[in-house]
Amino acid sequence: MASISGVKGEELCCEDEECWAAEVPGYPMDDVDPMDILPNSSHRDGSIYSGTPSWKRDYRIADRNEICLLLLVDAITLGQIKGIPGSLINMSGPKRGIQLVDTTLIEYDMKIKTGGHESEDLQLIDGVSLVDDMDTWNCSPFTWRMHGGCGAIDITAARLNFAVEATVEVAISQEQSDFSMCLSCFTSGLHEEIRLFDGAIAESCGLKRSVIAVVMGAQMDLKFKVASVLCIPGENCCSFKATKHGRATQEIKTDFALITVKVTWSTLD
Repeated sequence: MASISGVKGEELCCEDEECWAAEVPGYPMDDVDPMDILPNSSHRDGSIYSGTPSWKRDYRIADRNEICLLLLVDAITLGQIKGIPGSLINMSGPKRGIQLVDTTLIEYDMKIKTGGHESEDLQLIDGVSLVDDMDTWNCSPFTWRMHGGCGAIDITAARLNFAVEATVEVAISQEQSDFSMCLSCFTSGLHEEIRLFDGAIAESCGLKRSVIAVVMGAQMDLKFKVASVLCIPGENCCSFKATKHGRATQEIKTDFALITVKVTWSTLD
C-alpha cells in the first residue's frame, strides 16, 4: 500500500510542453527522477482512448467503470503560472489508498482554472504513467516528478507492507470564533508529514474524509494546530492504533471549538 506525503509544484518558466521536454531529456533534476508518461495517453486530444497499444488493452483504459488509484495525494503547491502573478497556491487533494499488486497504472488530468471559459484553462499534467512494485520495494519515501505544459508536480510516496486503511473523519462543533487549523498525520515510522487540512474555519462543519495507509499495529498520530489572528498557535494531538476492523472516536476541546475525530479501520480485501 502506498501513501502520499506531499505534492509540490515547480516554478514555471516554459511556454509549452516542447520546452519542458527539451529541458528534461529523461535525466533527474535536483536529484528527483522524472516519471515517464506513456505515449498517446493525453486526455486533451483524446489520444488516450484511440489506437491499440498493448498497455491500453492490458489495462482496459477505455472502460470508465473501473478506477484504480495508487497514490494518496496530500497537497499541491503551484509556482508562478504564466500570466497569473501572486503567491504560491496550496490545495488539499483527495486521499486514497489501494493494494499494490504488480504493475499499477496511474491516470491523471489536472488543469488550472483561469476564471474564464473551460477551454482557456491551463493544462498542468495530462497522461498515464506506470508504477512497478519493484520500484517501491522498501518503506523509504521516494519522489518522482511529473512534467506538464505549465509546470511540474513532485509526488512523494511510501510503500507500506501489511497495512490497513484508516478513514479519518473530523467534525468541528461548538464553534466560538473564526480560527485557522492545520491537521497533520504521522504514522508507520515515516518522518514525513501527511497534510490532511490547512485552512480557515468560520462555522461548525465536517472536513472532507481522508484515507491513510497505516501498518498493522502501528500508531497513527494526528496533530492539530489551531490559532486566530491575535494568538500564538496551540497544538493538540490524538493517537490511534491500527487494527483490521473497528472504529474509535476522540474529542479535543480547544478555546475555539470542539473537535471530534472518528477513525474507521478496514482492510483492502
